[in-house]
Amino acid sequence: RQPNYSPDGRLLVNGEGGGNESIIYTISNQPVTDHVEDGYPHWAPDGNSMVYATTANAGRRSQLYIQGDARKKFASEPMRVAGAELRGQDPIYLNNWRIAYSGCDQWAGGSNCGIYTIDTNGGQPNRVTGRTDDVPTGKLGDGILFMSQREGSWDVFTVHWDGSDLQQLTDSPSRDGLATVSPDGQYIAFISDRDGGWGIFVMRSNGTGVTKLFDLGQDFGSGDQDWTRERISWGP
Repeated sequence: RQPNYSPDGRLLVNGEGGGNESIIYTISNQPVTDHVEDGYPHWAPDGNSMVYATTANAGRRSQLYIQGDARKKFASEPMRVAGAELRGQDPIYLNNWRIAYSGCDQWAGGSNCGIYTIDTNGGQPNRVTGRTDDVPTGKLGDGILFMSQREGSWDVFTVHWDGSDLQQLTDSPSRDGLATVSPDGQYIAFISDRDGGWGIFVMRSNGTGVTKLFDLGQDFGSGDQDWTRERISWGP
């Protein structure tokens, strides 16, 4: 689950089953983290380190970790803000080395939630959007691809890391989401059930020219496998 390709085509996944129930580096087919709760791996721009989320702590709250070498097990520490471990989900490394994630302003009481970005040194996060149902799914340069129900159904949006230039890329009564960008930045792939069953679609990075690529099967996203907790990735 939750795959992510590095710039040169190496793959990280959230493994399930076969004893590899953590984050897996698929070149070696070996776990690179220790806990079944570890997930949402995302490569840094240099293709060496990664960020991931985990609930492997006493409070079971999702926290963000940076791992300096994503190719092997490595002693990683949780990100911190205002002296406390940073709580957040769905992390994405942007090209400017900021990390986008969904969370709340825990350093100020935690009442303002949405998408935030933070630098890798643990400075105070910057609030990008203000809805709890905004979920970052990919990057578009220094911008964030995200999915949201702000228009009544799940759709794909993009926004600059500082909160400017918010754009809605899909507008359908169906469920559209899990957007990821092509390596050249010209196209976006996403998942949708707009044809009555789940499939992978592609469009230009401005939201035009939507084309269906292939079906995923009628049972995708049902039962225990909540589709909103998945990811897709476009390799080189």
